Amino acid sequence: TKVGLDLFENTFGYRSRTMVPCNFIWPEELEPFLKELGIDLIQSQRGHVSPQPFKNGKPKVRRHYTGQKNQHDQIYTVRNVFFEPYLHPDKNIVRQVLKEIENAFFWGKPAIISTHRINYVSGMNRKLMDNTLKQLSQLLSELLRKWPELVFMTSDELINEIRR
Repeated sequence: TKVGLDLFENTFGYRSRTMVPCNFIWPEELEPFLKELGIDLIQSQRGHVSPQPFKNGKPKVRRHYTGQKNQHDQIYTVRNVFFEPYLHPDKNIVRQVLKEIENAFFWGKPAIISTHRINYVSGMNRKLMDNTLKQLSQLLSELLRKWPELVFMTSDELINEIRR
């Protein structure tokens, strides 16, 4: 984890304050270590698998919501919108994504979009990449048409907004 944070800082010129655990699996015992490394926000799904290596060995599922804080004053955020065209390559998912965003806004939550590089890497599938970029352009246009005051922000900016 420290090596990855150092690599991020060397590459981008600033230290990340957020982390997305691989497959949303991490033990609770990792969180104070992450805090020591400067991680203030842990990106998750609504539930994450928490291995229990020092207890009975059976993993447990911990539930989260955006803005929830742990005992180390770290914030959890939950990806509540899924823009993953590679899952449905023959379908336009913009309408579905707009509904997910509208639902997040209805509940007073930020829309935190899950999207992965497989959607954008042309070496994997040029047709898929072109389709994704077309749908992304359509999505952004619709968002700005429907919510002209919409603010796009980084995870670091979201930390500050939640803490206010």
